[in-house]
Amino acid sequence: MIINKELVKKHKAMEIKRRNELRRKSMEDQARIKKFLQQNNR
Repeated sequence: MIINKELVKKHKAMEIKRRNELRRKSMEDQARIKKFLQQNNR
């Protein structure tokens, strides 16, 4: 069975992109939560 290298490369790129988006989203969520908590502490 021959693995299509281009397909594998594309799949890995998509995985990395998805992971980066998830990390960025979680960082944004943490920043939003921190801001929300700071506003409530006043």
